[in-house]
Amino acid sequence: MLEVNNHQDLLKSRTSSPDVSMSTDSQTETLKLEDEINLVLQALRVSQDAEYKLAEELLFAQKKTFTSIWTNRGLNWQVTRQKPSQMLC
Repeated sequence: MLEVNNHQDLLKSRTSSPDVSMSTDSQTETLKLEDEINLVLQALRVSQDAEYKLAEELLFAQKKTFTSIWTNRGLNWQVTRQKPSQMLC
């Protein structure tokens, strides 16, 4: 608890001291930087969502292909779930 209080006191002293106060230009630049960060994070989220959807589509397409191959060959799906050593016998 002492660490938290000391840390909070340090933050209070830094933000309340006159030499730390930001000028209008600094505040404007800070806001621009925050906006830029938010745009980058938003682009990252969209990119990851698109990548996830692509991976999902590809994996389900592969599953469909494999299922079709097994069905066309008349193999039972359960046979493929055996251990590899059992399949060789």
